[in-house]
Amino acid sequence: MTIACPECSSQAYKKNGYTRHGKQNHRCLECGRQFSIDPEEEKILIEKGANLVAVRVEERQLENIC
Repeated sequence: MTIACPECSSQAYKKNGYTRHGKQNHRCLECGRQFSIDPEEEKILIEKGANLVAVRVEERQLENIC
């Protein structure tokens, strides 16, 4: 899973404490914007990554058949 800044899409960030709601806060090292990732959104990103890997494996298997 990759976390990217919603402002500049940079993947260079560091942890920056917690929000008042208890979520991990991050600060972009490129533009300085602070942001947090919703735990539900994080789960979706992980699931999308797992699905992408499964699709790529299936594509390779189909290439070997043809």
